[in-house]
Amino acid sequence: MKEGDVVLAPFRFMDRVEKKLRPCIVIEADAVSVKVVFITSRKVDRAFETEVVLSDAEARLIGLDRASRVDFAKRDRIPRCEVKKVIGNISALPKSRLAGMFRAAKAAGLYDD
Repeated sequence: MKEGDVVLAPFRFMDRVEKKLRPCIVIEADAVSVKVVFITSRKVDRAFETEVVLSDAEARLIGLDRASRVDFAKRDRIPRCEVKKVIGNISALPKSRLAGMFRAAKAAGLYDD
């Protein structure tokens, strides 16, 4: 498992104790855990600056089955052993979309200047 992998993992929501198996993007990985950001297929009229909306075709490129929204503001660190499987990698996206992901991640406070 490495940064950029799209994985199925139990994601804990801030307002709940329980976890739900969701697609996530690995943004940091070490020997025992991974830091992930949330992906949802819920449609939105307008994305926030910390989000990137992927079309059906873009979603399929990275291992998802439908249009999705990556929310860099929603993240968690989980043990590697809880990740169910790797389903793709964001490197399959065009460079322009990766640049958009970087801008959204930066807006979410993941990268300092």
